[in-house]
Amino acid sequence: MQWLFIALVFSACLWSIVDDVRHRSVSILCLLMLVVGLSCWIFGQQSLSAILQRTGLNVVVLILELFLVWSYFSAKHKKAVSFFDTYIGWGDIVMLLSFCLVFNIYWFVVFLLCSCIISLLFWIIYSSIRPSKNITIPFAAMMGICFIPIFIADIVSGAFCICNDDYIYRVLYNFYPL
Repeated sequence: MQWLFIALVFSACLWSIVDDVRHRSVSILCLLMLVVGLSCWIFGQQSLSAILQRTGLNVVVLILELFLVWSYFSAKHKKAVSFFDTYIGWGDIVMLLSFCLVFNIYWFVVFLLCSCIISLLFWIIYSSIRPSKNITIPFAAMMGICFIPIFIADIVSGAFCICNDDYIYRVLYNFYPL
């Protein structure tokens, strides 16, 4: 049954990549598939209390990140700006919230950073090829591109786990033994 949810997550990620690159939007059905697939997959892995605790922490990090980005744009324009639909789409927000379910705090921050860096690199390359004053970055697509290899590594590897802190503790302990 887990393979069905994994297939649903992969399909949704691939669909979001294609949709966001082509139309700069992500369909509601695609986001629903992603949320359902990730929810069912993670509920097969961990208890509800662990999922809620991790998700709550990730949502706090996400709110902090969005607040910092909003603060930057507000300072840049010297007034409070309308952040949603201007700089980040609702599909991006829903996709970020769905990823809050599965990542521990460490991997969520790494995932956010990688997605942002890949998005910026995409923007730099794309704007140098096709200069335009009004370029939009397909952030949901970049998140899908970042998530697929991480998800594959989690599925294939027995030691690596994006939803559990044990792997991080083992890696850190090897670098900094007590």
